Amino acid sequence: MTARLVIGVDGGQSSTRCLLGADDGRLLGWATGPPVRHGAAPGAADDLRAVVDQILADVTASAGAAPGDVVAAHLSLTSGLVVARAQAELRLPAATVTADSDAVGALATVTTGAGAVLAAGTGVVAMALGPDGQRVEVGGWGADLGDEGGAYWLGLRLLQAATHAADGRGPRSPLIDRVPGLLSEAGIVDAAELRELPGWIASGQLDRPAIARLAAAVAAAAAAGDPVGSRLADRAGAELARCGDALLRAAGFLPRPRRLVLAGGVLEAGGPVADSLARQLADAQPQVALIRPEAPPVVGAYLLGLRTAGSEADRLRRAAIESYDALMRDRRPMDEER
Repeated sequence: MTARLVIGVDGGQSSTRCLLGADDGRLLGWATGPPVRHGAAPGAADDLRAVVDQILADVTASAGAAPGDVVAAHLSLTSGLVVARAQAELRLPAATVTADSDAVGALATVTTGAGAVLAAGTGVVAMALGPDGQRVEVGGWGADLGDEGGAYWLGLRLLQAATHAADGRGPRSPLIDRVPGLLSEAGIVDAAELRELPGWIASGQLDRPAIARLAAAVAAAAAAGDPVGSRLADRAGAELARCGDALLRAAGFLPRPRRLVLAGGVLEAGGPVADSLARQLADAQPQVALIRPEAPPVVGAYLLGLRTAGSEADRLRRAAIESYDALMRDRRPMDEER
């Protein structure tokens, strides 16, 4: 191929997504792969190298391109930036490769310049970038220490509510009654035996992506007025509002009027959690405008790849979004959860 090709990779805790396009905003191919595990986990570095190898091979093949045709790539990842960048440089011998937090990729769907983003997918991180290179990060501590309001946190709170109801320590509701069925859909045999939950989680039979997918059931139940779902969605919104408020208070360098980009599967589509966040953040930050991107974070990663290639990424944003919509129209949509 004669076109200068650019790759964008968005790797989260539920899946990895990749786009390949020309340096004028035209997207030509896409691929999906396994999630990015935390870089400190045993074997995570080798797993990440394998994910990078596979997704780069798949995306170039999807466009009929060769790795040597790629001139630039950007990796937006939750973890493992150094390992992933080194592996991509091996697989893309002619490319300039950059890597940064997945929050930066999410922000790039709106701007590659100064701005603030609250990304709530499987996990949660908020980040602000200033006009002179300033950077503030809030959250991003991982599931063991934080990620409050994210999909995994919300799914885990649902399972906790189910155990409380089973003990008589908490209320039942239609959502709670659905939990065994939701676990069956996740591949759990004998899902009605909730006493086995600790073992399913510890063994990985009920893994982090599966628990994160329960968040969609919580949001749907909350929208339908389920009392447990509504309480959990409101708690998630409160946690995310605290995160956003902390970010905006710390990022005094942001230009005004202030805008906060809402990214990640928990927030992008709106719904009860996003409504709760908006209501509670308005009390602390009444002048902030909340912005929902027109495209998923993988498009932001591609736009950052365009910038790496020397193209005017912000000028090409509209073309890239329209090209993404066209590329996805007749294909199975990518799983947009982080």
